[in-house]
Amino acid sequence: MVLWKPWKDKDERFWLRFWLTGTMLADGLGGKEVFKQWFKQLVEWLQEPWLFEERQEITWSKEVDFCVKAWAGSLQAERRKYMDKKLNTDAPNRNWLQWIRYQKWVQDTNPRFELTHPREKSNARVLIDALDGEIASARQVAVGRVLCGGSPFWPGQPWELVLLQTWPLHRRLVGHRLQSLANLSGGREQLLQVGKAFLKLPRCDDDTGDWARSLVPDFARYLDNDLKSNLHRYLADKLFHDLFRESVSYLHRYLVSELDNDLARELASNLVREFVQNLAQNLAQSLTSDMAKHLARDWIQYLACNLGRDLDSGWARDLELEDDMPFMPHFAIIEYSSLGRVGLRAFLAHLELEPKSEPAVKLISQACRLSLQRKKDLRAIDLKHFKEALKEYPPNGEPFWLALAKHLARCSTEEDRALLDDLAQHPEKREPPLQWGLKYIVRGDVVLDDGTEVTLDELTGELEMEPLPYLGEMQMPDEFKIDWEY
Repeated sequence: MVLWKPWKDKDERFWLRFWLTGTMLADGLGGKEVFKQWFKQLVEWLQEPWLFEERQEITWSKEVDFCVKAWAGSLQAERRKYMDKKLNTDAPNRNWLQWIRYQKWVQDTNPRFELTHPREKSNARVLIDALDGEIASARQVAVGRVLCGGSPFWPGQPWELVLLQTWPLHRRLVGHRLQSLANLSGGREQLLQVGKAFLKLPRCDDDTGDWARSLVPDFARYLDNDLKSNLHRYLADKLFHDLFRESVSYLHRYLVSELDNDLARELASNLVREFVQNLAQNLAQSLTSDMAKHLARDWIQYLACNLGRDLDSGWARDLELEDDMPFMPHFAIIEYSSLGRVGLRAFLAHLELEPKSEPAVKLISQACRLSLQRKKDLRAIDLKHFKEALKEYPPNGEPFWLALAKHLARCSTEEDRALLDDLAQHPEKREPPLQWGLKYIVRGDVVLDDGTEVTLDELTGELEMEPLPYLGEMQMPDEFKIDWEY
């Protein structure tokens, strides 16, 4: 009986037979040619899973895990050596998400084998290094900033880089999105293609509240099951409300308007589940560099195992992009999984900070709390605490943080806004690491895979579009008419 044939002869049970064949090959059954054909298909699956039509079968399913366990215990030394050698030779040429999938397969099947890293000086190599190491260069900040999609607190240290993720305007998010594409080896041409859709202020319509209400039951269930088991009930409720509003506002303005509503609602529910569960597993810890990196590692593992969603073609069509644009599937799933980009304000507003925390961290935390407060009586109390924090800020402290805190709290002066605007345009006026954060997180400069850099203003100039503002007025928080008695 033939259990498996190459993809061209597929039927509805192809993947079941594919992984069963792999399990049997691990036990020594099957000839050399069958093994090589099977392994070739495996590599294609690791690299580009969306090339296969049965998309619902290409995530890291239980059948995959069963096959992986078989290879982990396999005594077929020659076949194992062949697999490791082939993957190791090809690994340096993969983008970072493909490399993570290679690494997961290798680690799970042969934990003692160390996969070759992506090639030196590529964005993939810089990002992998930034995931676990200390942030020691401007390029690590530029490339690694996309990790805040899964870890709002990335990189944990230096704390200046964390606080800059509270910068409220569209420019920061555009920089993250285009850097995400550049990290997948997207060049200037791809940046210009995507830039036509992203390098403009998002459109906001009136149905956000209705859409938000439809998500409350799912969101609340995940919070009840996960977040509230790790936090005091009252704190979890407060954090839930603010995190929900921040996340829904981001999803609707930046993602739902770019995708049909049914798929967007289903996707949002799934993302909320993964995001909340990932955070809930780590919130019992204090706000540390280790926690920030652990969240980021969990996030990229989630991405590596869930690349099969049918997003890229519809998204490309709605954004008027070419369907066959390189890296679009990778890019789409990263974008639709990056809720962490907007989660920091909510967490800083409600998580307890250690007494020895930096004065700027305490100040921005109070500003975030005041910024998100919707009840007038409580807002008066938070305003009092914020004014006290302003008085306690050291006289010789960096004035940028004072200005940013006041801007987040919607009480900045013209002088404050002038300082923020000036430093956003001229990061070189400050020393690293603040300089690095201003340049890449705030101004949004993008580093290409060959190390060259491009500013958002250069891209808008080439596209003959209006440049994005560096600073604008803080809008009042969205007031969704939602029944919170879930």
